[in-house]
Amino acid sequence: MARKHRILIITASVGSGHTQAALAIKQALKKEYGHNASIVDFLSGGGRYIGKVVKSTYFQALKIFPEIWDYVYRYSNEPRYGDKIKSVLQLASERYMQRIIRRYSPDVILFTHPFPCAAAAGLKKDGELAAPLIGVVTDYAVHRLWEYPEIDHYCVATDEAAQELLSQGFSPAVIHNVGIPVREPFWERPDVSPQKGNVLIMGGGMGMGLTAEAIRAVSGIPGVQSVKAVCGSNSRLYQILKASEARVSRLHVYGFTQKVPQLMAEAELLVTKPGGLTASEALALGLPMVLIDAIGGQEEDNAAFLVERGAARIARSMAELEMHVAELLAAPDTLQAMRRQAQSLGKPKAAQAVAEIIMQSLTVKERPLA
Repeated sequence: MARKHRILIITASVGSGHTQAALAIKQALKKEYGHNASIVDFLSGGGRYIGKVVKSTYFQALKIFPEIWDYVYRYSNEPRYGDKIKSVLQLASERYMQRIIRRYSPDVILFTHPFPCAAAAGLKKDGELAAPLIGVVTDYAVHRLWEYPEIDHYCVATDEAAQELLSQGFSPAVIHNVGIPVREPFWERPDVSPQKGNVLIMGGGMGMGLTAEAIRAVSGIPGVQSVKAVCGSNSRLYQILKASEARVSRLHVYGFTQKVPQLMAEAELLVTKPGGLTASEALALGLPMVLIDAIGGQEEDNAAFLVERGAARIARSMAELEMHVAELLAAPDTLQAMRRQAQSLGKPKAAQAVAEIIMQSLTVKERPLA
């Protein structure tokens, strides 16, 4: 009997989106091809020291000086600076990547975060790694820290991201505009309809950007019948909001929940940070968005894409949030047009498309030489 392929997915626990994309791909591989995949968090285990530093620095920067992250993101996207940072990432993490490879002996490696790409690309360049490498970009733009000639396939979410890779000299054959992978519950729309005046507020898996102020602002808008707030893994925020639930009759608070697909399908409008995964889940279900509290850098790029395509509006203050929600709920034709745009952008089968690319890369790897 032929042995099962060893498929390794490497993610990074900076936020939850990268891990959710990894889980979606693992689900698709199992369902479509009967293959299991191993998922490794590159910022834990043997990389826990550098991971602790990276995560601590990242979240503190977002909390205290969010404008600094935007500067770092733009700065590192410049060729001369980005290449230096890539070299540092490679040197800092190659030994850990070598340990991962020795442990899993993968036939193919897929990445949902750019940091481990640096180490794997360096090993492949030096002839220490032969497995096909696949990068899955989980935002709507592609950053320079993703770009390595040793990567065999790139899975991106937009024509603009594909064009960026083309402009950097990558072959069209290695670029696949398939979307951002979403988990199995989003592959088919739940059998429920949007409820009039039902607004869903989310802060991503970490609950960032979801505030009592935003909930108060939305709850007081005429036309809002119910407000459902999802706090993700932010237990402190959950406790604060749960205490308000009894005083605000329209408010329903959830922590980390598996009901997000149903909550999205029942919502008339989503208020959220513009994280790539949350936005892709909303698009998969045709849910219009009002975007708040965008982190400079990738989330600003995500917001620009969604607003330009007509699937979202952006609110940079509580007053703008109230204005957009009130206007949209009072204009069903506008909201319906946004819903159609969201549906046209949604790619609910992105995970299956990535799984197919993985299997094709394994077939090519095994093909005998002529």
